[in-house]
Amino acid sequence: MYKYNFNLVITLTILLVLINNKPAFSQQAKILDAVYYLVDTANTPKNDQMIEIGIEGRWHYYRIRCNCLKYSRSPVFAYDVKDQQGESITKNDFKKINLISLPNLIELARDGEGIDAFNYKHVACFLEPKEENYVKRKVVQLRPPNPAVVY
Repeated sequence: MYKYNFNLVITLTILLVLINNKPAFSQQAKILDAVYYLVDTANTPKNDQMIEIGIEGRWHYYRIRCNCLKYSRSPVFAYDVKDQQGESITKNDFKKINLISLPNLIELARDGEGIDAFNYKHVACFLEPKEENYVKRKVVQLRPPNPAVVY
């Protein structure tokens, strides 16, 4: 009799724990904020350009020329050239996209400093003019290197 009650109590306890902790065992879908920024260096005078574009290895990067991150570092966004050719966007589709301003992008990058917080909160896409259309590429914010410590 006691063995039967003990097994019943244990079984009910386990069921209650599993039912009450269901969200802990299931994966929650994370909704990320989409961030779109237009990189238009062709129509910006060379002296006024705040974005440096370059390629290093297989990475195509966009470095914002401001020492606005911790330790006077610059925000850098990049994509893998081998993995991503970009998506063509027509002018009509481009008009429907809500673009972010450069100061707002810098502010989001500043908030994302540390442990890749920007990439966990946002999906960033940079758009560049190409012929009559635009090319959209998904980018990630790179973690800037730690400053050198001089002893």
